[in-house]
Amino acid sequence: MGMMRFACNINIYNYVICMSNKHKTLHPIVGKTFFVGDLHGRHDVFIRALVHKGFNHKIDRVICVGDLIDKGKQSYQCLSLLRRKWFFSVMGNHEEMLVDEYRTGYTQQAWFNELGDDQQDNAIELILGHMPLSYTVKIENGVQIGVVHAHPPINGWAVDWRSLKQQGVENFLWKRVRHGVVPDQIIGVNALVFGHNNVARATKFGASLCIDTLIDSGSLTILEAGEVLNAMSSTS
Repeated sequence: MGMMRFACNINIYNYVICMSNKHKTLHPIVGKTFFVGDLHGRHDVFIRALVHKGFNHKIDRVICVGDLIDKGKQSYQCLSLLRRKWFFSVMGNHEEMLVDEYRTGYTQQAWFNELGDDQQDNAIELILGHMPLSYTVKIENGVQIGVVHAHPPINGWAVDWRSLKQQGVENFLWKRVRHGVVPDQIIGVNALVFGHNNVARATKFGASLCIDTLIDSGSLTILEAGEVLNAMSSTS
């Protein structure tokens, strides 16, 4: 396996605390903004769902909540979406696990071990170079939607990303969400979208919406920004 040189070489936390892009902001666009749940290697399912939503790659964009890889058979294809100008994703815990294993020189994921050295290096480069911990997605009229993988911040969206401690990193990548924990308002964003928690359908947790439905229901959730905001205003 071809190994890469890293500025931080112990684990993903050491990488995250020294990275300059752990939080990114996406500005309003002319087209539509879509949010999609954990893909887990189902590239074909994702493309079919996009077509069903009427996605236009020339003007629209998609933001994923992480976990592009593992479980499905098309993990490398899902990672390759990060090369597309219209596709964005936060880092998930499955990406973290892969990077950590890669640093040791041994990985357990069969799909990764079947890749050539150049493809393995490219996969890691895509994760480290294009998957921050979080996104602030700006929509028209001043609307902002936050995106993380696992657990929303409960004390507002104005997180000091540069001084984020290890527990904060772990929460965004790993922590499971319980009802009653996330407040009904997260100061700094109008709504927050996340995955990781395996729900049967898009589910509200306070001011946030979990859209990780593929594993539980077999159906991938893709919501346009207006649908996210409507779900947040729903009483159900």
